[in-house]
Amino acid sequence: MKNKKIEFVSILIGFFSAFAISIAFLELQGYNAIQSISVLITSAFGSDISLSIWRYRSTLLMLTGLSASITFIGGNVNLGQQGTLIISVITTLYFGQILNFPPFIQIPLLLILASLAACLWNGILLIFRFKLNMNEMIGSLMFNFIARYLLTFLTAGYFLKKGSTSIQSLPISETSIVPSIGAFVVVIILVLLCYFFIEKHYLGYEIRLKGENPFFTRLSGCSNKKIIFISTIIASSCAGITGAYLLMGNTQNYYVQGLEGNFGWDGVMISMMAANNILLVPVYALFFAMLQTGSVGMEVSTKVPSEFTLIFQGITVFCVIATKEISRSYLTRINAIKQQKNTNKEKQ
Repeated sequence: MKNKKIEFVSILIGFFSAFAISIAFLELQGYNAIQSISVLITSAFGSDISLSIWRYRSTLLMLTGLSASITFIGGNVNLGQQGTLIISVITTLYFGQILNFPPFIQIPLLLILASLAACLWNGILLIFRFKLNMNEMIGSLMFNFIARYLLTFLTAGYFLKKGSTSIQSLPISETSIVPSIGAFVVVIILVLLCYFFIEKHYLGYEIRLKGENPFFTRLSGCSNKKIIFISTIIASSCAGITGAYLLMGNTQNYYVQGLEGNFGWDGVMISMMAANNILLVPVYALFFAMLQTGSVGMEVSTKVPSEFTLIFQGITVFCVIATKEISRSYLTRINAIKQQKNTNKEKQ
């Protein structure tokens, strides 16, 4: 209990440090820092449109953060969340245009198809890992580039809307659109389900155990390959749903170049900040979504470039992780001193 309190305090210190550094940065650049930060926050919640965008971005970030967390909890080093997301975008574009069922069939069908495509995409990496002993991190990074340029190639050709002056796809069917409020609630429930699975289910226990000590899981009779396969399926499905919702939650219901943004990489950062604690993923996702949503309003009102929010994100990630590690080191040292004192007493 005491350790959790110290961890909570360290997170707060990290956030306050990030705000202090960001305010100092803005002041040195000649901007009114307090006004800029307050406009950044209020712009994210100031209207129904901004609230809808905030929910949309929060949902995407929660899903990618969840995908990265499950990957890292299992001890995998797959950094392919961005590429997996893009592959599911391609899948949703294709099937969303040729299928036109009622929403209660269309929406779950597209989500399932996107998840399957994501699982197959990462399944290729697993084959390379198991059969060819290929480095998973390098493979996943290369797959990100392949997916990115494959999407650009298809959008500029097969999916291209005729007469468009930019790289823009044909729209998916209107029955594929998902309300942002409903998606937000469903993803919160999904986060809770994943938390209970990882913490309470025996398969979740094996995934955690494998992430902490793969040699022990192997010696205790568990199949590391099976654990890797299960964690990859869950993580890939989350990333696949992200790509599907990127289109299905967008009121424009078509793809334009750059729509995928950096949601996959943001998810990795959220997972790092949460230290793979699934319950903390929504907290950081909501915060990142607020920064990204309010950046445009801040730029219009205070002339602070919207790119400042990227600097703010980076500073926040650094400060939160740094304060966590410092507190963890402090706790380790305190526990070591206590154990030494107890040992000395026993000897006496």
